[in-house]
Formats: sequence, C-alpha cells, structure tokens
Amino acid sequence: MASVAALSLLLSFAAQDMALAQASCPPGLAHHFGLDEKVAGSYSDYVTNASANCAVCPEPASSRFAGGQRFNGSGTGLEFTPIQNFQWGPHTSFTIEVWVQVNSKSSNQVIIGRKSGDGLTAWWLGVSPEGYAVFDMQDNYGEPHTIRDYLKAVNLFDGKWHHVAVVRDGPNEISKLYVDGFRVDDRVSEKKTYRGSMESSSPTTIGYIDIDSKYYFDGVMDELLVYNRNLSEQEMRDRYNQGAGSYCGPEVTRPEIVSTPITYGTVSQQYRYDVNASGKPAPRYILISGPAGMAIDAGTGLITWVPQTAGNFAVEVKANNSQGESAPQRFQVEVKAATEEGIGMLHHWMLNESSGANYRDVYTPIDAIAQARSRPAPVKGVVGGGQRFNGRDTGLDVIGSPNFDWKANETFTIELWIRTETKEGSSEAQNQVLMGRHATDSPSQWWLGLDKDRRAGFYLPDIEFKGAYVGNSGPKLNDGSWHQLVVVREGSSGAIRLYVDGEQIATSNFAHDHGFSSRSPVTIGYFNASMLNSYHYEGELDEVKLFGRALSPEEIRERFVDVYNNLTEFLSFEGRYTDGESLNQKIVSLDWRTLYELGTDFFEVERSEDGENFTAIGQVKASGTTTAAIDYTFNDDMPLKEQGYYRLRLVRLDGTFSYSNTILLQDRSPAASSFRVYPNPAAVGDEVTIEIANLKESEDVTFMITDASGKQVLSQQVRTDEFGELRLTLPVGMYLKPGIYNLTVAGSNKTLNRKLVVAR
Repeated sequence: MASVAALSLLLSFAAQDMALAQASCPPGLAHHFGLDEKVAGSYSDYVTNASANCAVCPEPASSRFAGGQRFNGSGTGLEFTPIQNFQWGPHTSFTIEVWVQVNSKSSNQVIIGRKSGDGLTAWWLGVSPEGYAVFDMQDNYGEPHTIRDYLKAVNLFDGKWHHVAVVRDGPNEISKLYVDGFRVDDRVSEKKTYRGSMESSSPTTIGYIDIDSKYYFDGVMDELLVYNRNLSEQEMRDRYNQGAGSYCGPEVTRPEIVSTPITYGTVSQQYRYDVNASGKPAPRYILISGPAGMAIDAGTGLITWVPQTAGNFAVEVKANNSQGESAPQRFQVEVKAATEEGIGMLHHWMLNESSGANYRDVYTPIDAIAQARSRPAPVKGVVGGGQRFNGRDTGLDVIGSPNFDWKANETFTIELWIRTETKEGSSEAQNQVLMGRHATDSPSQWWLGLDKDRRAGFYLPDIEFKGAYVGNSGPKLNDGSWHQLVVVREGSSGAIRLYVDGEQIATSNFAHDHGFSSRSPVTIGYFNASMLNSYHYEGELDEVKLFGRALSPEEIRERFVDVYNNLTEFLSFEGRYTDGESLNQKIVSLDWRTLYELGTDFFEVERSEDGENFTAIGQVKASGTTTAAIDYTFNDDMPLKEQGYYRLRLVRLDGTFSYSNTILLQDRSPAASSFRVYPNPAAVGDEVTIEIANLKESEDVTFMITDASGKQVLSQQVRTDEFGELRLTLPVGMYLKPGIYNLTVAGSNKTLNRKLVVAR
C-alpha cells in the first residue's frame, strides 16, 4: 500500500446557487456526500451536483444524520470521477472528514482513497487491522508518508459512531489525523516535504481503493466532506461537537442524545451537566424528572443544580425538534455530604495518602493516579498529609476530568500549597511544573509552576497555541517554607491574576478565541513534555484545588491566613504494634512531636481500616501555646488485627482543627505470634512464666536455652495445645545462674527468640 502524509485540494467551486449545503457548512467546502440516498445507484455531491456511482452498491442504513450507507467489506464501493478538487500539489491544503461505524476486519479498510493508474501517487484514509485510524499518501515520485493513531487512543471497532478526519497544512508541510475531534497522530512525524504532486486522471474511490485486494470498508459511512483548506483545531472540535456532530446537510433529523451524564455531586456545590444531542433543526431540551431545584436550559441543554442533601437522585431528560423526540436519557446522581468549602469547588486532592497508587479527589470519582515508579513520598503537609516529589520521576495523572476542558471564556481558580528548597539560576536549573497539561492532541500546553529563579508562573496557551504567560515577579519560593499559590482566570474579561501567600504578584490579559479541551491527562508534579524533559517538581505539594469560579482577592487572602495561622508543625508521627500485658494481647503505641502550638486544646486520635473512613478512638490534652518541641504518646489497647491507619486531629481552643499526616501501621511480628517472658529480669528463686501464642496447633516443638556464649543449657520437646499456645514455667536457680540467656522455641513453620536476664 502507498503511504500518505498530506491532503490538499485544488478546489474550484461550482456556482453558488448549486451549493445546497454550503450556506451552513464551514467555508472552503469542495464536496459533500450526505449518503442519505434511500435507493442504491448514485450518490449526490451537495456542492457540485455531481454523483458518485457504483457497480456493487452499498445499502441504505440508519445513522446519526438522516441516513447513511452500509458497505459490506467485500465488494461494495463508490467511484467519483470529477478530479479537479483532488489534484493536490506538494503545498496544497485540504481536509477530509467522515462519520463511520466500523466492523472489525483482518486487513486495512479504506474509507476514501485514490490510486493513480498513470503515475505513482496513491493515498487513502481508513482503518488498520487493529481498528485504528490511518492516513497514507505518496506523491508521483513514490515518496510515502503515513500517519496513524500512534497512542491507540480510540479503537474504531467498538460499534460506536466515530468522526475521522485528516488535515493537510500545505504551506507548513504538516499532516494531521483526528478521531472524535482530537489529534491522534504523532506530532514528531507530522511534517512531510513532498517533491511531486498527487495529480492523476484516475477517479477517487469511496469504500475501497483500486489496488490489490481493494481493501474494502466494512461498516456504515455517513457525511463525507472534502475541503480546499486546512480546518483549524477549534473547527475539528466543533465538527465533532462532543459526539453530536455539526450536521450541515439539507435533511432534517430527529434528535439523539449523545453526551455522557455526570453522575456525581456534593451537597452545597454546583452540579452541571451539559446535555448534547444531534438533530436538525437544533433540538430543544426537556427535564422530564429530577430532584427539587434542578433546572435545564431548553436551548443549550445545560442542567444546573445545587444539592441540599446527600443520597442518590434519579434524573430523566430528553430532546425534541420538529422531527420528533429522542429516547429519554435516564441516570442517577450520587451526592456526597457537604464539605467545609463554599460553593464552586470542582476538585480537591488532599494528598493525604500514605500508600497505594490512587490519590483521592474529595468531590468526584476522578482520583489522581501514580504509576509504581512515579509515586511521591508521603510527608506532613500544610493541612494533614502531603506528598514529596523528587524532581526526577515522580508525578500524578488526572485522567478523564471534564472540568479542565475549559471553554475560551471559562472562569476558574487553581489553588495549591508548596514547600521547596531547590536551587535557582544555575545552568541545570529549569522550570518546574506543579500542575499542567501537555496535550498530545493539540498545541495546548498550560501549566502552573516555578520558573528558573523559583518564582511562580502561569502559562495558558489554548488549542491554537495562543495565550499569555503571567509571572516574572514576586518572591522566590525556594526558602523551605510553605507557600500558597493561586491563579485566577476571569473568562468574561480575559484577565489572569497570580497570587503568592495571599498577595497578587502578577497579572495579564488575553482574550481567547479557542478552548483548552484535550484527551491528555492533567499532571501534578510534572509536565509530560517528553521522555528527556518533563519539568519535574522537587519539593512538597499539598491541597490541590480547582474552583469553577473566580476567588476574590479577599477570599484568597483569608484562605492563606486561615491555613498559615493554623500551621502547627508535626515534627514526627509514628507508631508500632507491641505486646500487651496479657497473653495474645497486642497494642499500638503512637508517638508524636509538635512545634509551635498556638491555642491548641487537644489531639483526637483517629483510626481507619481503609485509610479513608476514620473513627475517633481517644484524646490527648495539648499544650495550649508554646514554641517548644512537645512529645506526646497514646496507646490503642484494642487495635485492628494485622494493620490500621492512624491520624491526629488537632483541635484548637476556637474550635478550628487540622490533621496530621496519615500513617499505616502493620503488625510485623512473625505471623503475629506473641512471646511473653515474665518476670524479666528475674532473680534467683523466682519462677519465670513463658507464654507463646499463634504457633501451630497440637505440634511438638523444641524449647531451648543457651547462655551468652552460645552454650546450650537446656533442650527439650514440648507440645502446643489445640489453640497453638504454649505455657511453661521455669524455676530460676535450677539451671540458670545470673547472666543473659536466649530462649528459643522452634516449630515446623517458625522459630521465636526472647532474651531473659537473671539478676545477681
């Protein structure tokens, strides 16, 4: 097969009165095959009134846009003989877009292509045997270029409708491949310089290519459009339109809801779901049923609601137009209990986790995720726990959040806290990203982070790589102290304001015409730019938040003061499982040290089985106000078996509180066996009791005593009871003189040792 890199159209429009669809379609439309025909034979081009014809014709089929054509994968196909708009030169620009529903097949499938019978040129847009989009083109010198869905972002064999497009930017010699509105090709290999043209006298074929086995298309095809220019990133998003398409043909169609509902919410926080439906005329939206206070914009489909109680709530919505109604969309919204935050919160990653790969979001099911080798280290944060990033390979990914797909006029606020001591200004110093998104499917590369001098900065380029940088001022932040960073974007005015520790340090203004949507993850602690340089952050990070509104300067200052004034330093917090006073008893001993307590009242000790749901198990009185380091202890006399999570809630005299980091403690004794020896030390004349639990049941074991030199003093066989327990008494003086002895019990599955001291 030939390879493809560039598409372009030398387009000459037919008379304007012949362009049935051009009035509402994007400019530069050269051909538009609606494929709406209900009778096989010829298939009209709405722009030129010419027709594509067939020897073995596809069958009419239902589709998203007034009907499509089903190709059987083994002989059906169309031929289009007008060639003027396909006579591309090496620097011609063009776009081809189409909607397809593809069946799996073990060979390449061609949606549209052209094989020259009088030269070397050949090109085709289609599907690989694995189900991924491909565009392949070679010029009349036989020089090929192939672009494909290199990350395998969208498999077309899933039975769903997909929008596939190829764009050739001729002057810049760049080819781009899109699936469902987003680029899927590797931008490293996007550029191809052609020496020759793609000119030929051969027809263009639809559903196959006239080469070898013809590589027939198997599936339904609809809305095939060809342009004489390269459509922009924003136009590609608009043509896909979140799955609803932007139908510009002459037919009218009944609505079909294509959007995926938002199924989560939080009490007192804004719930939003933008219902999207295909259909012509433009659909209207109806909320059939829902909880009290929920409303829908009939024109846009935007559902809004502020839940007042937690629980599960049923919602039903539909769309209609003059052609009828859509099937109703029914879903449940799970609403969590209210948090301490005011309205407008979209995400809050507390970063309290001490283990595992998931870092929970308080408001949505969308956790931040770390790969095994990229996990940061848990530390004491500015509020509870935080995470330390090593500046080399640690980082978190937020995958699939719709809340970062900002529109051009979107308003938002990002807030987070950092502590770092990384050096500045040296030759090896570089920007460090705290949070951002390096899109692989567009030029958008926004980030919030530190510049080479360790000052805060924010860069916001959109999907057309247009935007402004805010920074180059304010304090250096590598002083080892905690700092609050906030960036506010006012969508209506285009203003961007950057704050450090409650004070505005920089501002800029940029009126975006394009949005920021992407399928790429949002990253925390790094920027997924390349394998060689991902701008990793070195330092501690905590309390990452996204708001769907602009925080005011007063709010930002108040939030800084509230956290900073409540920052009691937990210098350490650790614990361990130890033996209790009675046989088989285990306790957990907790120790912690604080510094700079200000108006503290008490510590509440909390325990959890899963690291998320905590229960208070006790209190320890705090010191009030002191600048000294203070040590505290607490014993959990009834700990969870094998392991438990612990944290401290520090309550102040004014009723406010903050959390320590969370620690995971595990009982690491051999199979959690206990070995108690008492009294110890013992004196001559005492009777030492030896109690051992969690041995193998009803087993003969060896009990042995050796002195400090290793000489065996006693060895005998003893038997455990039916519970795996052993109790022995040992008179001191019969075998044992003053000194240090090692007591050993050896069974079939474990060997246990304890020291015994016999005093003089």
